[in-house]
Amino acid sequence: MSGLKNDPLRSLSQHFVFNLGMMNTEERPSSWILANNHDLADPESVCSSLSVDQSENRHLVEEFGDEEYTNVGYQQRRCMSKEAIGACSIAMCIFLTLCLIYPLSVISSEKEVNGMAPLNSTIKNDINHVQKFIKQLILEQLPSIEAELLESSAPEGKAFRWTCQNFAKQHESYWITSSSRIHLLQQYSLVSLFYATGGHSWKRSDRWLESNNECEWHGVKCGGISWGASRHNVLGVTLGNNGLNGTIPSSVACLSGSLSILDLSSNYLTGSLVSELGCLKELKTLRLEDNKLSNVIPASIGGMKKLKRLHLSNNHFSS
Repeated sequence: MSGLKNDPLRSLSQHFVFNLGMMNTEERPSSWILANNHDLADPESVCSSLSVDQSENRHLVEEFGDEEYTNVGYQQRRCMSKEAIGACSIAMCIFLTLCLIYPLSVISSEKEVNGMAPLNSTIKNDINHVQKFIKQLILEQLPSIEAELLESSAPEGKAFRWTCQNFAKQHESYWITSSSRIHLLQQYSLVSLFYATGGHSWKRSDRWLESNNECEWHGVKCGGISWGASRHNVLGVTLGNNGLNGTIPSSVACLSGSLSILDLSSNYLTGSLVSELGCLKELKTLRLEDNKLSNVIPASIGGMKKLKRLHLSNNHFSS
């Protein structure tokens, strides 16, 4: 366009445009009429009726170099800007509405039930409050062991006290989430196994009861049970040939959400298999061979649909 402005034939072009202006409106190009009347037209009517052949506009501008033809593009951009602003406004309204509704729904869905602290809330470091919370958490999974929790000499009671004391020692306050509940249940279950099988006399008990992270304990394997899940779910407990001496506690059922491998083979385990083993719905491998287990194999093991490897040989089970 700058080259056209310096062209000696500029005056001739302007004269031709003037003659076009003298035409009847029916004879003018529709795009040129709209450009000439942009300052008189109602902007809203322009936006609703703007339907311009872009190739025609481009041809006129290139031929005559008249800036007035670019007003059509200006009106189009103006209309597009107004539409974009309107769309953004609607999207922002929806976003703000969701931001207001979601917290209210979370609050209403996380009301305290039976004294249990709701998810996404804070539990203070008060030993009575901590004990109440962890006790309720355990009994949600295993309501049958309430008496053992209160018995100071029972493995379940020892594990309960250790879990509460460790919790209180590590945190001035604690943010309750689904992951933190799983963490507490995992610790309680593993510590119960430790006390029930003479953990202090194991061949190896590296980091057990020392580290706050149970995934660092010897024989404990952790990972995520699905994509995007926490990497601290206990997937395997492998303590074969490690000097375990005692019984398998029913609290192993607290690992029901993730445990896929339980290997306690070649030890000195006695007593009966607890029916709570059947709660381990994710279990794929159960190795208990070469122990001194006795009595009847519980029928609940038959309900473990994901179980692929079951080793119970060299025990004293009755038929």
